[in-house]
Amino acid sequence: MKPVPAHADERPNHVTWSEAFPWISVLPEADRQEFAEEFVRVFRACAEADNWSPLAETLHAWRTTAEIHSHPDLVRQLSEPLNDLGPESWRQEITG
Repeated sequence: MKPVPAHADERPNHVTWSEAFPWISVLPEADRQEFAEEFVRVFRACAEADNWSPLAETLHAWRTTAEIHSHPDLVRQLSEPLNDLGPESWRQEITG
């Protein structure tokens, strides 16, 4: 596995990041950049504190986000405006 970029301000090489974290390929471009920046920031903080739990939590959250993005119907449903019964598509299913 190739190392990830050392600085968040460097434009990450998506091949490198994708090799380390294959699931980022389903994230939108802006989210890939946000992931890279957050990863570097949290990694540095964890190294300083010698506590790696926050990095594990960060990776779990981003991987879950990638799982959602891998299902276009789910992304669409989660992107719909909410009303008192949830997304409009759910209300239609409930009320018929």
